Amino acid sequence: KPEDVLAPLPAGSLVVCQSEPVSPEQTDVEDKVEEVLSKTHGELWRKWGAMGLYHRKDLPFAVNGGPGNYTELCLTVGWEDLWRSPGRTADAARIRVPVAAPDAWPQSPQAVDLPGLMSDQVLRDDREALKFLGYSAEEIEEALCQELPEAGEAAAQRSLEKWLREQNEEPKDLHEPVLWDLPTGGGG
Repeated sequence: KPEDVLAPLPAGSLVVCQSEPVSPEQTDVEDKVEEVLSKTHGELWRKWGAMGLYHRKDLPFAVNGGPGNYTELCLTVGWEDLWRSPGRTADAARIRVPVAAPDAWPQSPQAVDLPGLMSDQVLRDDREALKFLGYSAEEIEEALCQELPEAGEAAAQRSLEKWLREQNEEPKDLHEPVLWDLPTGGGG
């Protein structure tokens, strides 16, 4: 859990996250992280951006006072029925054109000497990288002997297709709760 991972940070640490204001699961996680950090005088900065189609200045509501669920969000920003159609209303909030990638990236400094920096040689060797990170020999062996699933886009497509077939095998109860349309958490 993020709150468990971030709890041991040094006192006064600053954590920045891209907030997702209409997801109860995410706002609950953010609240727990904020609570853990505050115990050591740390801070969580929530920045707009997880729902990246919209610039916060183009939203028809204040970032911290927006809709309580995805359906309400979609209607508020001007989607006719996002779940079934790409149609938008005449007064829909605009979606900005993406910023173009730079033609060239600046040169990185050659001699960066940061505390805890791994050398290229260590990064090329999984065993050495895990050792560098403080894992025990037993933990390293356990991690390296795991059989990894097939990777790549084609494998992901096969997994998705298998999952879709499995979803269609059993008739679904039409009265199941619609979990993607719950009100947001953390609001009281």
